[in-house]
Amino acid sequence: MRNQAGYSLVELAIVLALLGLISLAIAGSLQFGARVWERTEQEIAATETARGSHALLGTLLSHLYPRAAAEGSETAFDGAADRMTFLTDASSAYGAGGIARVTLSLKKVRGAVALVLSHEAEEGASSAQEEVLFGGAERIAFAYAEVKDGAVAWSDAWAGKTSFPALIRVRAAFPKGAGTWPDLIVRPRIDRAPNCIFDPVSFGCRNG
Repeated sequence: MRNQAGYSLVELAIVLALLGLISLAIAGSLQFGARVWERTEQEIAATETARGSHALLGTLLSHLYPRAAAEGSETAFDGAADRMTFLTDASSAYGAGGIARVTLSLKKVRGAVALVLSHEAEEGASSAQEEVLFGGAERIAFAYAEVKDGAVAWSDAWAGKTSFPALIRVRAAFPKGAGTWPDLIVRPRIDRAPNCIFDPVSFGCRNG
């Protein structure tokens, strides 16, 4: 009989085992790549959200409006460490809307902290609207500065005062890899008493 070359059962078993190991390695690499891609997408989305919120808040806070809606109404600006209410020119941020009362507050969402913005037009039939600017933070805090003897002094409350803060700060801390938020520090453009009626022509107060 002629000698015939072939594979033994042991050799076939070894080949199948190697193919199995290669398949597992490829599947693991694909899963790892998918996780990396998903995390990268989440980080990009969080960064874009934070960037948009940063710009929106900067615009609203820089356009504070120093007019009380009516006698006996809420003040134009009131701030605490976890809440801030103010009048602003909403058209500067949204392109329309006129003067609006904006409230920034904190909300617990699945164990993390979210920054919530609600706004309502001061005049006209407009209902309040609310939106979550960003979430997933470990801590969010507001602070307000005034200039004393040439030095900037920060505090976590601004209430019952007849002027706006010289600077307003929004600080947020995120878990590692969950997002970034550089401190937002804004200087209001209008430096007038909050109880005056602002005149955009003379850039002054008609009654203050």
